[in-house]
Amino acid sequence: MKQLKSKLSILLVLQLVLIGGLLLINQNSSEQHPQQSLMKFVINDVNKIIIDGEDKTISLQKVDQQWQLPELKNLPAESNKITQALNKLSELKTGWPTTTTASAHQRFAVADDKYQRRIQLFKGDNIVDEIYLGTSPGFRKVHVRKPSDSEVYSVKLNTFDFPVNNNDWLEKSLLNSQSVSKIKGNDFELVKSGEDWQLADSQTENLMLDAEKASTLAQSLANLNVIALADSTPASQAVTLEVTDEKVTHQYQFYQQESDYFVARNDIEGYFKISQSDFDTITQNKLENLLKTPKQTEDSLTDTAPVESEPVKNNESDTPLLTND
Repeated sequence: MKQLKSKLSILLVLQLVLIGGLLLINQNSSEQHPQQSLMKFVINDVNKIIIDGEDKTISLQKVDQQWQLPELKNLPAESNKITQALNKLSELKTGWPTTTTASAHQRFAVADDKYQRRIQLFKGDNIVDEIYLGTSPGFRKVHVRKPSDSEVYSVKLNTFDFPVNNNDWLEKSLLNSQSVSKIKGNDFELVKSGEDWQLADSQTENLMLDAEKASTLAQSLANLNVIALADSTPASQAVTLEVTDEKVTHQYQFYQQESDYFVARNDIEGYFKISQSDFDTITQNKLENLLKTPKQTEDSLTDTAPVESEPVKNNESDTPLLTND
């Protein structure tokens, strides 16, 4: 029994020594490989981004403080999305490397000739920083490597935050109208007065506008989002709307071609895909659909009709009072 206790005590001491040694190794490792910023660029200096991957290459260009898509007719890019992507890159830390051997670069898909993404950041014509994104070791993690280094790190990042499709970077709200004051369709004209929508003077006789439906139409134009730039011109007949937004009038044309839906605006080149729900909500509005129903009209007239007051009686009966002379 004493021998068993002695052996257990020795085993416990060995375990404690082993744990202490591992802690010391981890501490030394942290000291030798402290976390440092992986990328050194200054966000405000970056005015061009090139992203390679999946046999595709896209570029984002900053012109007069506005990000654009040069390969997509210089259409506006989504600035917030680009800023978020740059912030994520600037926050990457090194830590302990996954590997430091060049032979592993191919395996982790961060080699010069094999990668998931190559991201190049420019200031003018000069590259200010560059990084490869490779395989994913886990949820929301990716292997990365700087071209000039052999170390591969596992960092918190998503490859899909850096798509290689121009339409994924397109500003989806580029055709919406936020401050609509007038909407003119084929058979109606709506005018905003204060916070209320009204029919134009030429249409007000014997017609009652459903203000809620008019407001829904204006809100649909304010929330209109495009999905992508169309590859070709729709061949179908257009539904046309003339929309005045902050004293500027735009011509909208909406198209349906089989199961696809499109919109164009006179001040921006190209045709854009939109959702069926946006198409239906906007194009179904004709004069008859914007008016109140006969029952709603009757109720409105009843609510606004003056109330006749009952005649005032002098007494409980209509018999005149007799007085003594």
